[in-house]
This record gives sequence, C-alpha cells and structure tokens, in this order.
Amino acid sequence: MRQASTLPTSFSLDALLFLLLTLPYFLQFQDSTLILIVPLLAAYLLLSCEPGLSSRRHLWKFALILLMVALTTLIPLLANIAFRLETEGTTNAFVTGGTMHDGALQTEEAVRLFLEGKNPYTEGYSNTLVAQYPMDLVAVNPALNHYVYLPFTFLLSAPFYWGFHNFLGWYDQRLVYGLGYLAVLLLVPFQAWARENRLLLWIVLGLNPLLTGHVDVGITTGVNDYLVLSLVMLTVALLHRGNRLLSAVPLALASAIKPSAWFFLPFYFVLQSDLKSGAEFPRSVRKPVLIYAVVLAIIILPFLLWDPGAFLEDNLFYTAGGSATPYPLRGLGLSTILLESGLISSRAATFPFWILELSFGGVVLVVLLRQQLKHNTIRQAWLGYSLFLGTTAFFSRFLNPNYLGYILAVLALGLWSDSSSLSTESPLAEQRRDGT
Repeated sequence: MRQASTLPTSFSLDALLFLLLTLPYFLQFQDSTLILIVPLLAAYLLLSCEPGLSSRRHLWKFALILLMVALTTLIPLLANIAFRLETEGTTNAFVTGGTMHDGALQTEEAVRLFLEGKNPYTEGYSNTLVAQYPMDLVAVNPALNHYVYLPFTFLLSAPFYWGFHNFLGWYDQRLVYGLGYLAVLLLVPFQAWARENRLLLWIVLGLNPLLTGHVDVGITTGVNDYLVLSLVMLTVALLHRGNRLLSAVPLALASAIKPSAWFFLPFYFVLQSDLKSGAEFPRSVRKPVLIYAVVLAIIILPFLLWDPGAFLEDNLFYTAGGSATPYPLRGLGLSTILLESGLISSRAATFPFWILELSFGGVVLVVLLRQQLKHNTIRQAWLGYSLFLGTTAFFSRFLNPNYLGYILAVLALGLWSDSSSLSTESPLAEQRRDGT
C-alpha cells in the first residue's frame, strides 16, 4: 500500500535564519516589494524541505539569497541615493526624512574639508547639512563640533568624492559603504568551506536588518560597519591563503576607520603565533606587529600632529564622555538601563563607564585568550572577537543597534567560518592545491 506523503516537520538552519531575518522587512516595505519577497521566501523554504544539500539546490539557494539581498538592501540603497539627487537643491527632505545618517553627511563634509587642505577634526560643521539633521536625544547635535571617525574613513572616500564630483557633479558617501557591503558578500567563500556554512554566512551578513538599515540605521542610510567588516574579513582571507604579513595591512586600515576593529587585535596576533602557551613572543609575530603599526601610524600620525587637541577630543574624549559636549547616552547597553532607572541624571552626564569596560572586558579577554591558546583556530579568533567586543560595548556609553548588528555578524563568522589553524592546511588551501 502506497504511503501517504507528509509535510516536512522541520527545516534546515539556513531556512530558519532566512525566514527570521526576512520577517523584519515585512514591517517596512510596501505591497509592491512584498509581492516579490514572498515568493522568494516561499521558494527558499520549499528548497529546504528535503534533507541534504546537493550542488543544484545549493546554487538555487544562493541565487535566492542574492535576489533577496538585491530587493531588501541594494535596491533601497540606490533608491535612497536617487531620492537624494531628486530632492537636493530644492529641499532637505533626504535629511529630515531620515534616509541618510548624519555620520555619512559629516564624512562627505570631512572629505571636502580635507581636499581643501583643512583639518576635518579642527573645523566645525554648523554651516553644513549636518546642522539640519534632527537629533531627538539632545537639543543640539554634538556632531556639529566633533568628527568621530578615524582618518581612513575620509581618506578612502576622497578619490571617490573627487571623481564623482568632477565627472558627474554629485557624490553620495553610501556608494563607498555599499562597496564594503558587496566586499563582505564576496569574501564569504574565503571564510567557510562547507556549503551549508557559506549559506548561513551569506544570510546573516547580507540580510542582517540591524546592519542593512531596516532596524534603526544601516548601510542604506549610511553607516560604515560593513566597510570595517570587509577589511577584517580580508585580513582573515589573507591568513587563509598564507599571507601572514600582508594580512596586517587591511587590519590596520580597518583600525584607522573605527575602534571596533581594535578588539580583533589580541586574537589576531595570538592566531599568528601558533603557540600553545603565551610564554614567548615569537619572531613570526614581530613582523606583523611592525607592519600593522607602521601602516596605522602613517594614517593616524599626520592628523594627530596637525592638531593633537582636536584629534584626541573627537576620537577619545567625545565618545568616552569627557568632552564639554559628550556623545549622549543611548542604545541597548548598560547606560540606557542606568538612565531609565534614574541612577544617571541625563544623557549628557559624565559616568566612569571606562572602569566597567576595562574591568569586565579585561576579565573576558583573559578567559578568551586562554581558550584560544588551547584551540588556536580562526573560528576561535572570530568567537573571541565577538564576545570581547560585545562585552565592552555593553558597558560603554552607547550600544547602537548597528553596533549590535556588527557584533552578531562577527559571532556568525565565529560559528560558521573555517575552523583550521594557521599551522595546518585549511580545506580552502586543499581545494586550491587539488584544483577542485
């Protein structure tokens, strides 16, 4: 007697993540876009009904992920840029409508100032579009007096700014950040060998609503987390290929954009050492340390020496709360809990968060490094990076949703990246060697 067919009782992990990370987009997109999203979601779930993952189904799933990435992120990114072009010059709706982050606007102004021979950390931004950006947490946007990003942010953007302005007459900072987003997706195959893990990483890194801009702000509105992540991923990709010295360069570049990259340093150098204990500082680590320090110094020192006070004020005291106009308390961390409970009087209040960051972050770092010395793998380095950064961020003045999205993206790399160490040949290297 023929057995009746039954519906599947469970889906693969990638299908569940695909469903989970697609749901937030239903709250924002209009019917015309949802008409396209729903069939893609249904098709992906249908492909996940059967166990196993054949080459053909892997290819179909990858294609559906790319289509969803285009619909949810790339097209909205381009649409926001186009909307700005249509409204600029007659109205500032692209600012007041919230379609562009004030950090991206300020970076455009920083590039302009730099190309004019002015110091972006010394100059004010009261006479720029940043002044028209609404800041609901405080009366006056403190970004008018502080440029919070490190120099490589505008140095990298300067050639794009010059080229677009000279040949097209316009420029949007999100173009550079969009390239970082695409680079993250392109670098996934260099992080994971297993097909299932690649799918998981493409989903989490490509459809993460905390980073793409569909929960608070993200790549479509103009934050630079994907740019930082792409450079850190490039660092790991070069390690996978055996380029230990060259890998220090993109890590230094990432560190010259945002401090979030700094938290990868201890795990990166332990990973380079291939040691079972921390008793020595081997010669193999000295050269990467030197390369990293030289590249970082070349980028940072000119601006630090140009105006030490302004540079330290914007990049250290402002975010730490030691400035006359400090970065306001906000986000998903301890600072908001203390503010809501009344233990801190206002968003501009001074509080020694740095003590909590050093105390809790230091303990977590020691535990994580001891674990990595026992299992000195790339996967363990990603995991340590995410947990160390997440702990410190929780105890800081602010933990914005896009910061949490970045931490979760790094955690995903720790869960599903290649688990090899640098002292053994990884599956990626074996694939290249065998020509498969």
